[in-house]
Amino acid sequence: MKRHQQRRKDSAPLVALSLFRVGQLSGGLAAQLMPGLVCCLFFVTWALHLQRGLCMSPLTAAAAFVLLALGEPAGARVAMTVPVVLIGVGLGVVGGPLSGMSLAKVPARGRVPPRACSTPPCT
Repeated sequence: MKRHQQRRKDSAPLVALSLFRVGQLSGGLAAQLMPGLVCCLFFVTWALHLQRGLCMSPLTAAAAFVLLALGEPAGARVAMTVPVVLIGVGLGVVGGPLSGMSLAKVPARGRVPPRACSTPPCT
């Protein structure tokens, strides 16, 4: 019998369930679960945006993911060598539009609300 086909003979669980009564372990697992879920949600949303919003084929969208996987380590290496001042400027460049987006729905006197962006459906 091959090793991967062997079955366990005892009925003991692989992980003792009493470990989950420890608050630190449960809290740590929950803390690791949250960023994982956010990351998963981002990539699913990005894949849908590439295919439905930008009308890419699934193969082209997959190629974009491959480019992301190849470019991320290089970008991380460059980011570690950039001076802290440039990082602060970059955060300011990102923070400005974010605050503008968060204040976009706030009514102002005499302000004309912007039209909603409507993209044509993919054909």
